[in-house]
Amino acid sequence: MKRIEILHIPFDRIVSSEIFPKVDAFVQSHHQHIIVTPNPEMVLESRKNKELQAVLQSSSLSLADGIGILWAAKFLSLPSSPKVRIFFQWIGTLLSLIFLPAYCKTILPQRVTGVDSMKQICSYCEQKKYSIFLLGGKENVANKTKNVLETWFPHIRIVGTYAGHPFTEDDEEILTRINAVKPQILFVAFGSPKQELWIRTYLAQIPSIKVAMGIGGAFDFISGTIKRAPLWMQKTGLEWLYRLFQEPKKRIPRIWNAVVIFPLQVLLYKLKGN
Repeated sequence: MKRIEILHIPFDRIVSSEIFPKVDAFVQSHHQHIIVTPNPEMVLESRKNKELQAVLQSSSLSLADGIGILWAAKFLSLPSSPKVRIFFQWIGTLLSLIFLPAYCKTILPQRVTGVDSMKQICSYCEQKKYSIFLLGGKENVANKTKNVLETWFPHIRIVGTYAGHPFTEDDEEILTRINAVKPQILFVAFGSPKQELWIRTYLAQIPSIKVAMGIGGAFDFISGTIKRAPLWMQKTGLEWLYRLFQEPKKRIPRIWNAVVIFPLQVLLYKLKGN
């Protein structure tokens, strides 16, 4: 697959139906693989957090999680001279998010969220009998997620769950529990960038794992702990607005980064000729 870069972070040009063939190949390989789902906030964080940047850059599969990523891919693909044209491209492509969202899906064709990709991978793992471990989330959320997934996919093999906390005394217990059941797929819900950094630090110590993926708040959505936005809002890229109303204090700074700081950084990146 051809990759593109946005602020030095690679993204795979892929749609959701192409994810599992990649995962299947990863499981069958002799190497360990990391799947990441960068959104605008993660891309911004990676500019000052070089460890996170290294994880994202070395990932085996990078999925665009956020309509802003699709917009940036389109904007950066447009001609970069003369300079005066860039500003009008920036305004025009931002407006297209409202009036013609399909225009921004010509470079990266689809937003692929962590929760959607996790559900799809679980569906295929049921067919292939691949074993899964769920790590992270608040107390009992991983267990609730396991129960829901086993309802959706009756033959799925979830061999263990553990809440735990990253980079604490829990790490030894986490490694012991995972190595005891030898899963092939590991979903980590510590939130970014903790989950990506934890995977990078400890993946080599869990040799049975062929695919590790940080999935943020996916356990909360799957378990029903947090209600997800209506499907029409997900498809139109307005899920962020729904989550703003759910958690305004938590979401306002993150949305500011995604809808103001990120577009400005992408504009400056292009103006500088990167």
